[in-house]
Amino acid sequence: MNTKESSSEITHGNYETFVLDACTDLQQIPDEQYDIVYAHLSLHYFSLDTTIDILNNAYRILRK
Repeated sequence: MNTKESSSEITHGNYETFVLDACTDLQQIPDEQYDIVYAHLSLHYFSLDTTIDILNNAYRILRK
């Protein structure tokens, strides 16, 4: 398994994994770019307003 710093790209065979800062990096991604957004043990650390912003951005970057 490759380990990289934040905001980097990790390639696993047929797919790529990006490690991003949910508060800032998601805002810079164009609409409908990805099939999956995965957040592991992270969203519950933010305030309600910040969590809503993160979820809205995650929804925005998902393909229809």
